[in-house]
Amino acid sequence: VLRQGVDPRSRIVIPNTASKPTPDLKAEPRDLIAIGSPEPRKNQSYLLQVLHEADLRGYRYTLTLVGSGEDRSRLEELARHLGVARQVLFTGRRPNASSLLASHKALAHAAKIENLPITLIEALAAGKPILAAHVGGIPEVFTDGVEGFFWPLDDAAAGAALLIRLMEDESLRAAMSSAAALRYQAGFEHDHIFQKLVSYLSEKESRPYLRDE
Repeated sequence: VLRQGVDPRSRIVIPNTASKPTPDLKAEPRDLIAIGSPEPRKNQSYLLQVLHEADLRGYRYTLTLVGSGEDRSRLEELARHLGVARQVLFTGRRPNASSLLASHKALAHAAKIENLPITLIEALAAGKPILAAHVGGIPEVFTDGVEGFFWPLDDAAAGAALLIRLMEDESLRAAMSSAAALRYQAGFEHDHIFQKLVSYLSEKESRPYLRDE
């Protein structure tokens, strides 16, 4: 960095980016989608518990779980135990999984540990509200109450209340969808990120950092 003349005292943040997904026009319309390998860290069992809590309140939603991993059998058994098996579709590994976002109303995410997940950025690009926890770098992706909701991973009943609010209020969901698309364009879109990086490097090249100053 120093040899390139970049001042280490001056910096910018260049986030992950993602292309706008190409919709799978043959996909069946459904409610929620979660993309990620079924494994303990991803905590998909919380999503099944939220569906169950919503059912208890008289609201029945569908969930698509995309990905293959060690937890699939356990999750299938839990879905049967909670009585939500018919609502949950396990697709296994799916190339271009983001193409399914267009046929769903919202992205659900329940990981306990995350950096800055590409899946959430793809959801913004597809104009989909997000339900995810306030962990890791996720708060850098969306704002609670604007492009989605932060839900508590230790309280499935509270998560169900947020889910019901999002799914049953079409005007709220539409507003969050529009906000998600705008958030992507302003903060994560390819050209925006590229221009931000080029502008920063060009500025530093015109004012090189002198190591002996």
